[in-house]
Amino acid sequence: MPGGRSDYGEDIRACARREAWEETGLHIEIEEIFAISEFYYPARDFHVVQTLFYARLSDDVILPPSWTDRGGMVQERRFFSLAEVRQLDEVSPVSLKDGHWLTGMPCDPLYLGMETKE
Repeated sequence: MPGGRSDYGEDIRACARREAWEETGLHIEIEEIFAISEFYYPARDFHVVQTLFYARLSDDVILPPSWTDRGGMVQERRFFSLAEVRQLDEVSPVSLKDGHWLTGMPCDPLYLGMETKE
């Protein structure tokens, strides 16, 4: 799932659009907030609050296989079914494996809690 830090003065919707483009090459339209989750890494004294949005593709562009992540972190980009997500060793937040994101836009965002990572 694309993600990253917002630039100074950048709102979270603009950040989500930019990160999706940087990490996948896809242009997306940000919709409602799906959920909010937290991660805490005590050994590094590092705390992350993550906002997850529903989004949709804003164009039908098929990306060439030669596309690469400019930051170098993304090794593969593709869409995953719920069954595939459930088979992954690392999913953040882990609660994405429950499939709540397939039910449609809720009235209120879900708070997915805080995970402590080693």
